[in-house]
Amino acid sequence: MSRRAAFMLWILLRAAAWSLLGMCALAQLGWLYGRFVTDAHMWSRFLWWMPTLLVLPAGVIGVVAARLCGGDKQARRTRTIAMALLGAVPLLWFTLHEYRIFRAAPQDPSGLKIVHWTIADPSINPRTEPFAQRIIEMNGDLTVLTNSDGAAWHPSVKAWIEGQGRVLSVGPFAVVTRREVTEARWIAGADRIVVALLVLEPGGEFPRPLNVMLVDLPSNPDLSRIQIGQKLREILETAKAPVPDIVVGDFNMTRGSASLREAFPEMRHAFESGGHGYGATFPRQFPLFHIDHILISREITCERYDFESAPGGRHRPHAAWLEWAGEVGRE
Repeated sequence: MSRRAAFMLWILLRAAAWSLLGMCALAQLGWLYGRFVTDAHMWSRFLWWMPTLLVLPAGVIGVVAARLCGGDKQARRTRTIAMALLGAVPLLWFTLHEYRIFRAAPQDPSGLKIVHWTIADPSINPRTEPFAQRIIEMNGDLTVLTNSDGAAWHPSVKAWIEGQGRVLSVGPFAVVTRREVTEARWIAGADRIVVALLVLEPGGEFPRPLNVMLVDLPSNPDLSRIQIGQKLREILETAKAPVPDIVVGDFNMTRGSASLREAFPEMRHAFESGGHGYGATFPRQFPLFHIDHILISREITCERYDFESAPGGRHRPHAAWLEWAGEVGRE
């Protein structure tokens, strides 16, 4: 190789290193800014929805690129330390806050087990045996299925629940329940925002009836998540819906988002107290986003929150074991 060719190669490698460094820094800074603003604005949702799992490699690549950018020893050291610190932020967020990577699964959980599963895949037939068998295996006290297309009415499911509960439908939701349901009604449906209500009779350690709200929200990425949250709250206020104890459904909003807080400001996520390990529900094959949720009131606590496997569909099922933690009467 001639001296000129070697020099041109050196220039190209340095330019590539600086470009790579810049892209890694921008990706991490964009992700970091998204943690502050969440999806409170239409434009900021793109930053908020950046999966932390996919940002983590940028930290490693950025450190390597910082070493390859050249300059004197002090300059390389300063760049390397800066990129290492920047890369540590999403790593700590991922392991200690967003997920509970170092938390072991609580053994032998007790309480009311709620299972939710959004099947939502028109290319498959959820009436087939594997879907029904999975419902039985998850063994929920209350199983809520969104867009199930008949899975809850499979003969094996009906045979399994017979004598200990029943199967019912409320709008697009199918419910398999061991707990007695004293009321099941549609609350509202507008702009593809669907809300229904189940009232469970007192039982076990729950001293009063529980209001379980079922929610299915639009997935259109062109719609503002924060506006959907505002619209949902307006619908509930207009319908004079009862105060929920538990909210279950496919929100198409991520955990910790401003839109989720906008919709149910008084509720908290069951994962906060019962979550363990890595947890996301969509897409099923390689989950990156936690968009299916179980929210609970201050009177309820979650002992354990699991993410389950599934034989098909677009989402992973998830389950929470809930226990009573409040007073009998409402404040």
